[in-house]
Amino acid sequence: MLITLSRNWWATVARGVAAIGLGIFAWLRPDVFWPALVVIFGVYAIVDGLFAIVAAVKGETGDRWLHLLEGFVGVGVGGFVFVNPEQAGTAIVLVVGLWAIVTGVLEIISAIRLRQEIADEWLLGIGGALSIILGALLIARPQFGQVTTTYILGTYGIIFGAVLVMLGLRLRGLA
Repeated sequence: MLITLSRNWWATVARGVAAIGLGIFAWLRPDVFWPALVVIFGVYAIVDGLFAIVAAVKGETGDRWLHLLEGFVGVGVGGFVFVNPEQAGTAIVLVVGLWAIVTGVLEIISAIRLRQEIADEWLLGIGGALSIILGALLIARPQFGQVTTTYILGTYGIIFGAVLVMLGLRLRGLA
């Protein structure tokens, strides 16, 4: 798993940069972010899923199925958003919440497996925990409102993205 991740460190950094960009956009332009949330989330989920699939296809370890599953979930959710924009628009907070929980669980599983190869590896686990917390928060309180939800998603994007960038750069050093 370490060999695969260290060879594809750039994909982890790219995911992190995309998340940070999404978070900054949410904070700087909440008036544009909320109406565009369906499209933004759909694109992000598909791109994030494709990066996970690429990492799995290039992988040479037995943990490829985790990346494939995460990738297919991302692409599937993103595709659903584009095929059903009306339904997704009304339920986008719940869709994002469920996606965050599934992705978080898969990231924690990957972190546990990665920890067997890198001593004290915690960055991916923190990213997974943040995803689960975000998902639980959004599912528990979908009625937060547009502004609050926008800032919650923006904050998550910035923090989660920073964690991924740090992890990717650490993996680059291990290559």
